[in-house]
Amino acid sequence: MRFRSVSLIAVLALGSSALPALAAPCPAETFEETVIGCTEMIKMQRMDEEVLSRAHYNRGFALQGMGKSKEAIADFTNAIRFNPRNAAAYNNRGYLTAMSGNLDGALRDFNKAIELDPTLIQTFNNRAMLFKTRNQWDKAIADYDAAIRLNDPKASVLYFNRAVAYQNKGDIEQAIADYGEAIKLDPQEVNSLANRGVLYAGKGDKEKAMADFDEALRRDPKSVQALVNRGFTLYNQNKFDRAIADYDAAIAIEPRIGRIFQNRGLAYMAKSDLPRAIADFGEAIKRDPKQADGFLHRAEAYEKQGDLVHALADANAAAALNPRDANAPKLRARLQAATKKAN
Repeated sequence: MRFRSVSLIAVLALGSSALPALAAPCPAETFEETVIGCTEMIKMQRMDEEVLSRAHYNRGFALQGMGKSKEAIADFTNAIRFNPRNAAAYNNRGYLTAMSGNLDGALRDFNKAIELDPTLIQTFNNRAMLFKTRNQWDKAIADYDAAIRLNDPKASVLYFNRAVAYQNKGDIEQAIADYGEAIKLDPQEVNSLANRGVLYAGKGDKEKAMADFDEALRRDPKSVQALVNRGFTLYNQNKFDRAIADYDAAIAIEPRIGRIFQNRGLAYMAKSDLPRAIADFGEAIKRDPKQADGFLHRAEAYEKQGDLVHALADANAAAALNPRDANAPKLRARLQAATKKAN
């Protein structure tokens, strides 16, 4: 069984996902000063409801910037209470609600914000990101379409985000086109090159793929994205030593991502360097113990090494973590048969 390594596909947000503070009241240079100033104004309770709404909104924006999400949500809710047409408050509350895991509540807020102000680029982008988490690619693409129509000058990150949605949908040509637009709009763009390279490699266009990875690394020699994706492509070309060199460089920059160790382990296993492969799969499992692939790959490496006991234990773990994957039960059955034969 030959396992495939995995590429890393970047997903970017559009700058800050919150809309900025509204014009006075309580302007200040720091978040802390804004909270103090707005709190004093809110205590006075002598302003009309529109001004009170802005005071709560601005304090909520400052609290959000300070990382105090619950307090910020409370202020955005009050901003809406005093002015039910405060679209920015719906957007920001929706973003924080999404971050808390309540996607249904966040979607309601994003829908209301867009209903009140259909020119909010940020809200279309936020809602598209929510649709992405639900694998609703057509809805995400429609929101990116709207954001791109509204955005002037054009933002490369919107084309990038739409490209990721097209890529996940399986529309490779449109994804490549959108990555191209992102690259054209931003001469410093690296992630689009790294992602597009994977798509070119999948189409069999090795020259274009390597050109994208090399250009990405020329722009940013420390791009983990580009290093991993180039390593992924080299691995699939059976150029294992070069793939390992790219994974080495990526791990030196970012040692926390289990998938990179897993990929390097696969390259070592392809070279029949089983001790190093097993060590790398162990590092991958340590970083992501709920990822079944690490156990599955290590089980195969143990099997090749003749260690049926550890191989069977890992195959059992992989099957438990991902019951839908047919590879683990097949490997487990083979290992059980081999163990029975050995005994």
